[in-house]
Amino acid sequence: MMNITPDRIYEAVAQTIKGQDEYVKTLATLAWLQMLRYKNRKVNNRADGKINALVIGASGTGKTATVKAVSEYVKLSVFVADITSYTGTGWKGRDLNEMIEELLVLNNYDTEKTSYSIVALDEFDKLFHSQITEDSSFSVISNLLKFIEGVTVTVKTKDNKDYTINTENMLFLCMGAFDGLEDIIKKRIQPDNVIGFCTTEQEETADNNNILKQVTEEDLINYGASSQIVGRMNTICVLNSLTQETLQEIITQSHNSPIKSLNRLINTTQNVKISITDSATQAIANEAIQKDTGARSLYNTIYTLLIPYIYRVPSQNIDELQIDTDESSTLYVKEVRQQGGRCLLCGVDIADITVTEPYIDYK
Repeated sequence: MMNITPDRIYEAVAQTIKGQDEYVKTLATLAWLQMLRYKNRKVNNRADGKINALVIGASGTGKTATVKAVSEYVKLSVFVADITSYTGTGWKGRDLNEMIEELLVLNNYDTEKTSYSIVALDEFDKLFHSQITEDSSFSVISNLLKFIEGVTVTVKTKDNKDYTINTENMLFLCMGAFDGLEDIIKKRIQPDNVIGFCTTEQEETADNNNILKQVTEEDLINYGASSQIVGRMNTICVLNSLTQETLQEIITQSHNSPIKSLNRLINTTQNVKISITDSATQAIANEAIQKDTGARSLYNTIYTLLIPYIYRVPSQNIDELQIDTDESSTLYVKEVRQQGGRCLLCGVDIADITVTEPYIDYK
């Protein structure tokens, strides 16, 4: 892609990621800077423009989805890993050196390009609040500090070739939900324990967003994060909690919404339209709010509803599958058939008739 710029990356990614404009713009900028660093690696100072980020956001708000979306527009490998799957040196399990080996494979053993990879470490907060033994967790953090600062790792492949990678130029994104962090921030900004009352869920969501965006390094250290790690994060990104309005927008407008994704596949190949009514969109978004699982539950609900009907598509004369709600707001799926033609007895055209068969009712 020619002339990649942060605003162009943002415009492309914003078609998929909804409700996180600030985060998308920040990530687009960091990825673009990293791409510039790689292109100018022969002349620039090694440390110029490297900005590691701490990313805070509840599950299902788009932390990793945004990273993956941005990766499509920069010519660098983006590696997403669950940091809790790694152990410290000397402990049984995977160590961080194995991550470098995976990065090397991802970059087709190009050591220079591997050295400028973007590394997104999810579940980062679990290092401070987890069932991992404290010694092992501390060892992972110590090793991670070395990787962020820059360490030379030698990887031996199966054919006994040695590859040397320096991690100094890698961009690290440390991501997590940081459950309970807002309580620590509240104690700092509301020292007299003043309690406010939000009249609606939307106001409560906005209140939580505003509180988290006031996070400081001291709050993170009080949460349990290592001061050395916090000090090496050059910027802190806080994602918005998803409102019902944003969740509805994800269902109807996101490029990767399950409705649009299925339409691109099934409508194109089977000539069967997939649709959803406004009432069903509201019901599914409201269910996601109640479950507090973010955008993930949207996909789960929609696919669970549609899969039994999609099974019938190749063998039945179906023109449209529509998710709707009945009078009691129960979600169900309509099978719509357009039946038309000419009367065999009189030769008169028969008007198209819409036939609906909600034969599976999801309570």
